[in-house]
Amino acid sequence: MSVQFVAVRNPMKALEVTDAVITITPSRKPLIFKDWIKPGKHISCVGADMTGKQEVDEKILRLFLYTKMI
Repeated sequence: MSVQFVAVRNPMKALEVTDAVITITPSRKPLIFKDWIKPGKHISCVGADMTGKQEVDEKILRLFLYTKMI
């Protein structure tokens, strides 16, 4: 098995063809929205590390039955 990491300009299009997404940005606005997420998608948000930063739509959290903070 191999893993390929690819930076993209169009996250919506990228989410159509990947099983996992990792965000590493200083964004203060969502870059990924609930309507783009299909069941089974893995999301890791590394850049949202302080108050005011937000990489994903807050509605996405409602999609998950189980979340674990590390």
